[in-house]
Amino acid sequence: MKVIFVGIHNKEDMMPLDILSKSGKIIHKIEKELGINAVKTNLYDMDRMPEGNEIDIEPMAWWHRNDVEIGDVIVLLGMFVHDNFHYVPMFHYIKLPHPASSLFRGGGSQNEYIKKAVEKIKPLIIIDQPN
Repeated sequence: MKVIFVGIHNKEDMMPLDILSKSGKIIHKIEKELGINAVKTNLYDMDRMPEGNEIDIEPMAWWHRNDVEIGDVIVLLGMFVHDNFHYVPMFHYIKLPHPASSLFRGGGSQNEYIKKAVEKIKPLIIIDQPN
């Protein structure tokens, strides 16, 4: 079982939700609170905001680019991703505001965001315990 975060698009010369980005730093803190290493992806595999036909085509490609298994928890970041993600049954979905829009535009504190994210994700994850 994996936790997979889904942002919008790549930043130039960075991995999806890279820890060097503001959003990536927040996601890293959520991972740390949960005691996991999550998979970080973006809905669009491009270095810019999608436009035109790309908005409809790319979300289907997300499933082919990522190794997703039944039982994985998919965390969708932001309204744009919520609205454009291609939902498939058999997966757990969590919708969170995008960290950039909710935190960096005056929508609350970083600690509040992390706490709410952890409260939503934690009940759905199974952490391997040593025997």
